[in-house]
Amino acid sequence: MITEPYCTEAEADEYFSVRLNAEDWTSAGVVEANPSAGRQIRLTGEDGEIYSVKVIDDDGTKALGVSEYVEESEPGLYTRKYKSLVMASDAIDRLSFRGSKVDEDQDREFPRFDATTPPLDIKKACAEEALSLLQGNDPNEMLNGTRATSKSFDGASVSYDSNTALAHISAGITSAVAWSLLLPYLRDIRSIRFDRG
Repeated sequence: MITEPYCTEAEADEYFSVRLNAEDWTSAGVVEANPSAGRQIRLTGEDGEIYSVKVIDDDGTKALGVSEYVEESEPGLYTRKYKSLVMASDAIDRLSFRGSKVDEDQDREFPRFDATTPPLDIKKACAEEALSLLQGNDPNEMLNGTRATSKSFDGASVSYDSNTALAHISAGITSAVAWSLLLPYLRDIRSIRFDRG
């Protein structure tokens, strides 16, 4: 299982620090886990430091105070930010890109050509797609929504072409911004057909 995203949490934090409408990103730093009451877990504070905290509720949702600074998170506990970055990277890797990997054995699709790291636009696309996922956008639900042929309620109706979906949604990317950043790296998009029928 590949768990290293294209964009780190710190890089995404910096990217979103100067962007509007990124509240879903900035509020997603708490570790997602369901530890038992009294157990110590680690989470990222607003200052970016990782802290150990004591869980006080059985459902694992509340923690009281910062007990100590620690060097790294407990294995197996990942923040919602990190999980969304991994999921975004996985979605990006399912696309077909121009060129070839630097090393055929590398886990991710980038770097490509003779680069040593993924391009900045790929990191930005990863962050944008991660934000979209945190906002609750699901590519499968979005695809199904575009396939509706007719919906009506109280005299208003909406119809969609059931065979056509937006290219980025068909490709599994929920963010139009991420898609626009990925487009220059994709194989000829005109040769790809996104029919669902």
